[in-house]
Amino acid sequence: MFLGEQFNLDKWFETNFGNWGAPKPPKKDKEQERLEKEKQEKERLEKEKQEREKLEKERLEKEKQEKEKQEKERLEKEKQEKEKQEKEKQEKEKQEKEKQEKEKQDKENGKGNGNGKGNGNGNGNGNGNGNGNGNGNDKEKDKEYKEITKNATQQLIHLRNESKQELMGIALQAAAASSSKERARLYREGESKFNEKSAQFNAIIDSVRSELESKGFSTDIINEYQDEFNQEVQMGQSLLQNLVK
Repeated sequence: MFLGEQFNLDKWFETNFGNWGAPKPPKKDKEQERLEKEKQEKERLEKEKQEREKLEKERLEKEKQEKEKQEKERLEKEKQEKEKQEKEKQEKEKQEKEKQEKEKQDKENGKGNGNGKGNGNGNGNGNGNGNGNGNGNDKEKDKEYKEITKNATQQLIHLRNESKQELMGIALQAAAASSSKERARLYREGESKFNEKSAQFNAIIDSVRSELESKGFSTDIINEYQDEFNQEVQMGQSLLQNLVK
């Protein structure tokens, strides 16, 4: 007993020498703490940078996909509109040709009847000879003319469809191109394709003109072919110009 209290040896050691049972961890060196803090900060900044790069990459990819989608929709819409216009044009031309053919036949029938009446001995013989000779020769020549223009039209339609398909393929590649260098290459490829198809068109036209002239037929239809070709070329060149924008 000491001054009325029991002496506590453990408490006395803890007061004078510290707690032996749970020694305090040594303090970290300040330089080590600073380096560790800098390391953590650097890792945090790097993580934030990677996250920003990831978000930017996703944004750019999304914009690219949206742009490709819009371009494809635009090209598809243009294609459908051209096909619609082409169909309407062909239908109109068909109706016009049928009208002209009917007028021509009516006119030829009128000439046959007139010649028959003038040269024949009577109404029966006159009509028979006039219609037989007049209509026979004209129908044969008309059939030959139609055959020539029909073959030419088929060749030109095939050339046009082939050209459209190839140019559309180039346009779709350009829409998906990620660099101006690639688009420029596709533009040159499109120009080369234009030159190639133009040469094929001119060859067909020259052949048809020669055949029509050699048989004494009118070559007015050549101008129709040329006008239609010029319209197609204009639309195609407009599309080609958009490749480098």
